[in-house]
Amino acid sequence: MGEDLNELEKTALEQALKGDASWLEPLRRQVPHLRVERRSYTTAGGYTYFVFEGDVERTSIPEKDASYPPVVLVRHPKLTHGGAFIVWTKDGRITSLEANVDGEGAWPVGREKHLVEFSFARPQPA
Repeated sequence: MGEDLNELEKTALEQALKGDASWLEPLRRQVPHLRVERRSYTTAGGYTYFVFEGDVERTSIPEKDASYPPVVLVRHPKLTHGGAFIVWTKDGRITSLEANVDGEGAWPVGREKHLVEFSFARPQPA
């Protein structure tokens, strides 16, 4: 159906979906059923688009919830100002994972698989 998620995608989803909001738990349960439909890259990051293997529970995300979309900040030696992974959903299901660069710079193309070079941090509330 689709290919497996790579280790960076799995870790980014795990980190971004941490939290206590009740709607995050059903999203976490969706992750093992995700398969990659396609990946697209830009100089400033890229997207991984998902399909599901099997049926999954949907979640209801409250309108205007301050913790939506789920985000995890990322640091990497090649990202001067850091970056972020953002989890996007539609109708209570994960649809894509966005990777982007903060400020100037370019996503470390070809280095996505070097997970050890990435560090993750939760955004601080405004």
